[in-house]
Amino acid sequence: MIDVVAHISSLKRYALVLTRSPDRADDLVQDTLARAIAKQHLFEPGTDLGAWLRTMLHRRHVDKTRRSVREGVHVSADGLIDLPCAAAQYPHVLLREILSAMDKLPAGQRKTLVCLSQGHSREDVARQMGVPLDTVRSRAALARRALRARLTA
Repeated sequence: MIDVVAHISSLKRYALVLTRSPDRADDLVQDTLARAIAKQHLFEPGTDLGAWLRTMLHRRHVDKTRRSVREGVHVSADGLIDLPCAAAQYPHVLLREILSAMDKLPAGQRKTLVCLSQGHSREDVARQMGVPLDTVRSRAALARRALRARLTA
């Protein structure tokens, strides 16, 4: 059986450098030690056990990082609004989402919606844009429907 106990502290230090989180570093070391024990038959006696363990830890970290990037980070939004920083940022995030959705609208719909939101009447907007009043109504309805669909999806 391989003696991994002597290498635990150096593995923890290396894992902390990789993860920058004490909890994730401990998890990574534990995963590495469990894997090392399961794969001890692959270790060649007479070679550097520390290097073998650090290589295993590094590869385990890379695998976890790739998996998290591929799968995405899943965070429950239920408790986020209760946090003071999240509550303060919520209006800014919402505004950014609205502006991003508006940028994806066709130019005529976007201009119509902006003019109406500035308090101009439909008649004024129709006159400014040189289009019939029904076109302004149609563009406004289409723009609102598109925004609602993008923001609720």
